[in-house]
Amino acid sequence: MKVNGDVLWPGINVNNEYLYEHLVQIVGTEGDIRYRQRLFLLKDIIESIMDISNLQHITSGSISEGLDLPGSDLDIMFVIGDVEVVNIAENIKFSRKYTNLMMETDPLYPGFTRLKLAADDYHSSYRLIKDSLVQRLQTNKNDTLRSFINNCYCPNYFIPEQNMFQGKVNRRNNKRLLSVLHSIECGGTAGLISNLFSEGASLDCLAPTIKCKSFAQLDFFFYKYISFVRPQTNINNCYRGIIIADTFLQTESSSFVRNECKWWIDSLNHFVVQLLPRPFSRQNIKNKQNRYHKHLLQSLQTDAVNGWLLYASLNYVIGQYKVTLRITDYVLSKCTHDKLYIGRLTFHQDIINNYAKNICTKHVTLNEKAKLATITHFTYLKRSSLIPAELRLEVENEDFFVHPVVLTHCLRFLCFHNLGETYNTLQSLRALNLIIRESYFVTSNLKSESFTILGVCCELSGDIDSACLCYDTVLHIHVGTNCTAEIRKKELLKRRNVTILK
Repeated sequence: MKVNGDVLWPGINVNNEYLYEHLVQIVGTEGDIRYRQRLFLLKDIIESIMDISNLQHITSGSISEGLDLPGSDLDIMFVIGDVEVVNIAENIKFSRKYTNLMMETDPLYPGFTRLKLAADDYHSSYRLIKDSLVQRLQTNKNDTLRSFINNCYCPNYFIPEQNMFQGKVNRRNNKRLLSVLHSIECGGTAGLISNLFSEGASLDCLAPTIKCKSFAQLDFFFYKYISFVRPQTNINNCYRGIIIADTFLQTESSSFVRNECKWWIDSLNHFVVQLLPRPFSRQNIKNKQNRYHKHLLQSLQTDAVNGWLLYASLNYVIGQYKVTLRITDYVLSKCTHDKLYIGRLTFHQDIINNYAKNICTKHVTLNEKAKLATITHFTYLKRSSLIPAELRLEVENEDFFVHPVVLTHCLRFLCFHNLGETYNTLQSLRALNLIIRESYFVTSNLKSESFTILGVCCELSGDIDSACLCYDTVLHIHVGTNCTAEIRKKELLKRRNVTILK
């Protein structure tokens, strides 16, 4: 007898094998799960080393355990090194180096504990003890779980008033789940298999969030959860991260994990190059530019356009406007709708299918696939040395995020404006206005940054009224709002009033 082309040896139940094949399609192979776990472990190590607060990062939740299924959660914990928690008062060892907290079970909230500051009043926070809820379920056998399913309500670990079953268990499927639970109680695994495959039942309800082949699922897992690096504004921490990633690169046996190490090195170079001294300083200009190019070459590998936008920014701040325009032409040719926009947790199935068909069929590495098929928002670090002078206010106090298409048209406008090409300046301003107004490639969380840039360009072109409207739009946007629009508007009105008085 065969299942999916494999001959089953005697004594193996066909349903067992069929269940296994379905579970592999849903959860992935053991190797896939190990890869996913390794990706998070590497991410935790590098981010912990780079954290200036010296807090150790630990990623937890079912996603970090390698499961990417509907309802899977991702939690990030930080280890506070100067706090000790004990469950028995006799175990407290008082020290000036540590704050001592004692656990006290709260009878009102199973699964939680109250932390009492030793020799002081109660601390007002709660911490999860997940095992206690599991123990409660085991102690009461399946009565508690059956009650949860029947009522379509399971209390959240941290906030009991919130329902963990919301969007997952409802009146349409809870009877089915109760039936499965009953099968497990009566017949164990055999009862589960019999129930799942009776009357043509399927496991579609457990389908993974990304519907494609295993190797493509691993890529998307990386894109969704790993491929965002928190901006780093300390150059020494960036170098530490690069050294650790390079160490793993030399020792890892998995080619996929080695590719992640390369990706970390490339991504951190994106930050390093912005933390170097300004490139237009007159001292050692050649050495500085060589140093810039070394890091810029590495940053070209992160996605289709970000590294090139760094090159464009460098050439703009040193006055190479013609070179900047040539680079922006190339960037716009790469910003197409078939690209994966990194930073999203969901992708349209057509894009997934296109990626699996056109990218995964090529024998290329993860880094090469990311360079071919992905784009993400561009990050100017706080006080970046590569941001145009016209936008420097945006990075005085914080990092500045902008969509690549918006930044590209902004750089084109600034170049034509400085070259004195009036017609091309107006054309590039119209293009910038159109893509922002029509939300072409502009995500909702970056609208305020986009309208700020449009306002700056309108102001430079002499269109004061349009600039004010852009700044007003920013002030009315709640998502991603930055405070520089108000500053810019006040300065703009002040200059206009002075001009009128003259």
